[in-house]
Amino acid sequence: RARVMPAEHPVAQYEFDALIGADGKRNTLHGFKRKEFRGKLAMAITANFINRHSEQEASVPEISGVAFIFNQKFFKELYEVTGIDLENIVYYKDDTHYFVMTAKKHSLLDKGVLLNDYAEVSRLLSVENVDRAALMRYAQEAARFSTDGRLPLRDFALNHYGEPDVALFDFTSMYAAENASMVYERHGR
Repeated sequence: RARVMPAEHPVAQYEFDALIGADGKRNTLHGFKRKEFRGKLAMAITANFINRHSEQEASVPEISGVAFIFNQKFFKELYEVTGIDLENIVYYKDDTHYFVMTAKKHSLLDKGVLLNDYAEVSRLLSVENVDRAALMRYAQEAARFSTDGRLPLRDFALNHYGEPDVALFDFTSMYAAENASMVYERHGR
Protein backbone atom coordinates (compact mmCIF):
# COMPACT_ATOMS: atom_id res chain seq x y z
CA ARG A 1 0.00 0.00 0.00
CA ALA A 2 1.03 3.55 -0.62
CA ARG A 3 1.42 6.05 2.20
CA VAL A 4 -0.57 9.12 1.27
CA MET A 5 -1.47 12.40 2.90
CA PRO A 6 -4.00 12.65 4.38
CA ALA A 7 -3.91 9.04 5.58
CA GLU A 8 -7.71 8.68 5.37
CA HIS A 9 -7.74 9.61 1.66
CA PRO A 10 -9.61 6.93 -0.40
CA VAL A 11 -6.42 6.22 -2.39
CA ALA A 12 -4.84 4.83 0.81
CA GLN A 13 -7.08 1.75 0.46
CA TYR A 14 -5.54 0.65 -2.84
CA GLU A 15 -2.49 -1.44 -3.61
CA PHE A 16 -0.31 -0.35 -6.52
CA ASP A 17 2.08 -2.26 -8.75
CA ALA A 18 3.27 0.90 -10.49
CA LEU A 19 3.27 4.60 -9.83
CA ILE A 20 3.63 7.10 -12.65
CA GLY A 21 4.45 10.73 -12.01
CA ALA A 22 3.61 13.33 -14.63
CA ASP A 23 3.75 16.40 -12.44
CA GLY A 24 6.50 18.27 -14.25
CA LYS A 25 8.32 20.97 -12.37
CA ARG A 26 6.99 19.96 -8.94
CA ASN A 27 8.54 16.48 -9.15
CA THR A 28 6.75 15.01 -6.14
CA LEU A 29 7.86 11.38 -6.55
CA HIS A 30 10.56 10.48 -4.04
CA GLY A 31 13.90 9.39 -5.46
CA PHE A 32 13.77 11.12 -8.85
CA LYS A 33 16.61 13.55 -9.26
CA ARG A 34 16.05 16.22 -11.84
CA LYS A 35 18.12 18.50 -14.03
CA GLU A 36 17.32 22.09 -14.85
CA PHE A 37 17.92 23.45 -18.34
CA ARG A 38 18.01 27.23 -18.59
CA GLY A 39 17.78 28.96 -21.91
CA LYS A 40 17.31 32.52 -23.02
CA LEU A 41 14.20 34.30 -21.78
CA ALA A 42 11.09 32.57 -23.10
CA MET A 43 7.62 33.95 -22.40
CA ALA A 44 4.55 32.06 -23.49
CA ILE A 45 0.98 33.20 -23.87
CA THR A 46 -1.89 30.74 -23.73
CA ALA A 47 -5.40 31.72 -24.72
CA ASN A 48 -8.65 29.77 -24.90
CA PHE A 49 -11.54 31.19 -26.89
CA ILE A 50 -15.12 29.94 -26.90
CA ASN A 51 -15.76 27.38 -29.65
CA ARG A 52 -19.37 27.61 -30.81
CA HIS A 53 -18.80 24.64 -33.15
CA SER A 54 -20.11 26.46 -36.21
CA GLU A 55 -19.37 25.34 -39.78
CA GLN A 56 -17.17 28.39 -40.19
CA GLU A 57 -15.09 27.45 -37.13
CA ALA A 58 -14.84 23.82 -38.24
CA SER A 59 -13.43 24.89 -41.62
CA VAL A 60 -10.42 26.70 -40.13
CA PRO A 61 -7.36 24.42 -40.08
CA GLU A 62 -5.36 23.89 -36.91
CA ILE A 63 -1.77 25.09 -36.73
CA SER A 64 0.26 22.23 -35.33
CA GLY A 65 3.25 24.41 -34.67
CA VAL A 66 4.80 27.10 -36.83
CA ALA A 67 8.21 28.43 -35.84
CA PHE A 68 9.91 31.55 -37.16
CA ILE A 69 12.75 29.56 -38.67
CA PHE A 70 10.33 27.58 -40.87
CA ASN A 71 7.99 30.39 -41.95
CA GLN A 72 9.83 33.70 -41.70
CA LYS A 73 7.48 35.39 -44.17
CA PHE A 74 4.46 34.78 -41.92
CA PHE A 75 6.15 36.08 -38.77
CA LYS A 76 7.62 39.14 -40.52
CA GLU A 77 4.19 40.00 -41.92
CA LEU A 78 2.59 39.46 -38.50
CA TYR A 79 5.07 41.93 -37.02
CA GLU A 80 4.71 44.49 -39.83
CA VAL A 81 0.91 44.44 -39.71
CA THR A 82 0.28 44.12 -35.96
CA GLY A 83 3.51 44.92 -34.10
CA ILE A 84 3.35 41.42 -32.60
CA ASP A 85 6.68 39.59 -32.68
CA LEU A 86 6.47 35.86 -32.01
CA GLU A 87 8.92 32.98 -32.13
CA ASN A 88 6.17 30.41 -32.73
CA ILE A 89 2.45 29.79 -32.56
CA VAL A 90 0.21 26.73 -32.20
CA TYR A 91 -3.56 26.49 -32.61
CA TYR A 92 -5.73 23.50 -31.70
CA LYS A 93 -9.48 23.29 -31.56
CA ASP A 94 -11.51 21.09 -29.27
CA ASP A 95 -13.97 22.31 -26.65
CA THR A 96 -12.22 25.68 -27.07
CA HIS A 97 -10.00 27.36 -29.63
CA TYR A 98 -6.62 26.99 -27.90
CA PHE A 99 -3.62 29.11 -28.87
CA VAL A 100 -0.13 29.05 -27.41
CA MET A 101 2.63 31.33 -28.61
CA THR A 102 6.10 32.43 -27.57
CA ALA A 103 6.26 36.22 -27.57
CA LYS A 104 9.35 38.40 -27.76
CA LYS A 105 9.84 40.79 -24.86
CA HIS A 106 10.22 43.95 -26.95
CA SER A 107 6.88 43.25 -28.59
CA LEU A 108 5.13 42.82 -25.23
CA LEU A 109 6.64 46.10 -24.05
CA ASP A 110 5.79 47.95 -27.28
CA LYS A 111 2.17 46.73 -27.18
CA GLY A 112 1.76 47.73 -23.53
CA VAL A 113 1.36 44.19 -22.19
CA LEU A 114 4.43 44.62 -20.00
CA LEU A 115 4.42 48.00 -18.28
CA ASN A 116 8.11 48.12 -17.31
CA ASP A 117 11.23 46.27 -18.40
CA TYR A 118 12.83 44.43 -15.50
CA ALA A 119 15.84 42.11 -15.57
CA GLU A 120 14.32 39.74 -12.99
CA VAL A 121 11.70 37.54 -14.62
CA SER A 122 9.59 37.41 -11.45
CA ARG A 123 9.21 41.23 -11.50
CA LEU A 124 8.83 41.35 -15.29
CA LEU A 125 5.86 38.96 -15.24
CA SER A 126 4.39 40.02 -11.90
CA VAL A 127 0.67 40.79 -11.81
CA GLU A 128 1.48 44.45 -11.17
CA ASN A 129 3.60 44.66 -14.34
CA VAL A 130 1.16 42.99 -16.76
CA ASP A 131 -1.73 44.92 -18.28
CA ARG A 132 -4.31 42.15 -18.53
CA ALA A 133 -6.52 43.99 -21.04
CA ALA A 134 -3.50 44.57 -23.30
CA LEU A 135 -2.55 40.89 -22.93
CA MET A 136 -6.04 39.87 -24.04
CA ARG A 137 -5.86 42.19 -27.07
CA TYR A 138 -2.39 40.86 -27.93
CA ALA A 139 -3.53 37.23 -27.81
CA GLN A 140 -6.70 38.00 -29.76
CA GLU A 141 -4.83 39.91 -32.45
CA ALA A 142 -2.19 37.18 -32.85
CA ALA A 143 -4.86 34.47 -33.00
CA ARG A 144 -6.97 36.42 -35.49
CA PHE A 145 -3.98 37.12 -37.77
CA SER A 146 -2.74 33.52 -37.68
CA THR A 147 -6.14 32.20 -38.77
CA ASP A 148 -6.63 34.87 -41.47
CA GLY A 149 -9.49 36.38 -39.49
CA ARG A 150 -11.66 33.34 -40.16
CA LEU A 151 -12.47 32.58 -36.50
CA PRO A 152 -14.97 34.64 -34.50
CA LEU A 153 -12.61 35.17 -31.56
CA ARG A 154 -14.84 37.57 -29.65
CA ASP A 155 -15.07 35.80 -26.33
CA PHE A 156 -12.46 34.11 -24.20
CA ALA A 157 -13.44 30.88 -22.51
CA LEU A 158 -13.46 31.26 -18.74
CA ASN A 159 -10.87 29.62 -16.49
CA HIS A 160 -11.56 27.98 -13.13
CA TYR A 161 -11.62 31.43 -11.50
CA GLY A 162 -14.39 32.58 -13.85
CA GLU A 163 -11.97 34.94 -15.62
CA PRO A 164 -10.98 35.09 -19.30
CA ASP A 165 -8.60 32.19 -19.94
CA VAL A 166 -5.47 33.98 -21.08
CA ALA A 167 -2.09 33.76 -19.35
CA LEU A 168 1.48 34.97 -19.73
CA PHE A 169 4.19 32.89 -18.11
CA ASP A 170 7.91 32.15 -18.12
CA PHE A 171 9.20 28.85 -19.40
CA THR A 172 12.87 29.75 -19.55
CA SER A 173 13.63 26.92 -17.14
CA MET A 174 12.83 23.38 -18.15
CA TYR A 175 13.15 20.41 -15.83
CA ALA A 176 13.75 16.80 -16.70
CA ALA A 177 14.27 13.72 -14.58
CA GLU A 178 17.79 12.32 -14.70
CA ASN A 179 16.20 8.92 -15.36
CA ALA A 180 13.07 8.23 -17.39
CA SER A 181 11.99 5.46 -15.04
CA MET A 182 12.94 3.73 -11.84
CA VAL A 183 12.17 0.26 -10.55
CA TYR A 184 12.22 -0.58 -6.85
CA GLU A 185 12.11 -4.13 -5.58
CA ARG A 186 9.91 -4.27 -2.50
CA HIS A 187 9.38 -7.30 -0.31
CA GLY A 188 11.12 -9.58 -2.81
CA ARG A 189 8.91 -8.49 -5.70
